Amino acid sequence: VPNMEQNSGNGREVNYDYLRRIISLCRSNNVVLYFLETPTFHPEYFYDQEYFYKAYRDNFSDVDFLDYSKWPMDPSERYDAHHLNHKGAVRFTEEIKKRFNFN
Repeated sequence: VPNMEQNSGNGREVNYDYLRRIISLCRSNNVVLYFLETPTFHPEYFYDQEYFYKAYRDNFSDVDFLDYSKWPMDPSERYDAHHLNHKGAVRFTEEIKKRFNFN
């Protein structure tokens, strides 16, 4: 359990601490870990992308990051801004399968 006094007022550091623990656990068990950003409709509308990418570069750049946030999609493949519908999920799954050579 992290020292909450040390992290009080800074939930981000608690999140980073746990993410580092996950990374360490994966490595100690020879599990290849990837960060994955799924397709998002105009991600710049929903989060601070500049901060996000800086945080990744500064803290976790040793983990491969698969960024599909701006992966081109037809509006008919979306359930809403953050979720794919069945049609989009099938197409995105095929993309991931190609990425990892799962046929």
